[in-house]
Amino acid sequence: MRVGTERESTGEDNVVVGRPLAEATSFGASDLPRQDVIASRRMRHAAWTMLFAVVGVANATPRPEPVCGRWLTEDKRGVIHVYLEGDGKLAGRLVGGPAPNENDVKNPDPALRGRALLGIKLMQGFVRNEDGVWREGSIYDGEEGKTYKATVRLGDRDPNRLLMRGYVGVPLFGRTAEWTREAFPSSDACIDPQPLRGNR
Repeated sequence: MRVGTERESTGEDNVVVGRPLAEATSFGASDLPRQDVIASRRMRHAAWTMLFAVVGVANATPRPEPVCGRWLTEDKRGVIHVYLEGDGKLAGRLVGGPAPNENDVKNPDPALRGRALLGIKLMQGFVRNEDGVWREGSIYDGEEGKTYKATVRLGDRDPNRLLMRGYVGVPLFGRTAEWTREAFPSSDACIDPQPLRGNR
């Protein structure tokens, strides 16, 4: 038997095996949790709390409208940024394709023929129906200087295809152009990309 240490338990209460008698019979500062251990535990708890909060906010953030974003036109000559206006209606602005100095020379309004094509709002007024089709809008064709009524919807099998049907009178007598998604929807996809050169 070693002097100064407790023996194996003999059935007596309050026996601590293998510790010096002085430690077994008194509790000092060494028996309390160290301050750095407490701080570490608190930091881990705070980190987990922040993680759950971030995940909760991410899950609560609504996904952007899938039709929003940048679309390459069928003839590959223009890029249209489709977005939502303040009233929830769908609109589209020409953000790529024409040269910066290419003007809207075929516009039926002589006062607008000097404006640059790049940056103008080509699409406006579209309202989403329950069937997922955007209707009641119009699209301006800068190459012809004409405005058509139109409907917009995503492709049935491919959400990276946008079907733009322009028509005169009724949709039955029109033509559908297929646009290709250039960029996937992001958090700012449904925001007006800001008019270029002050065009509207």
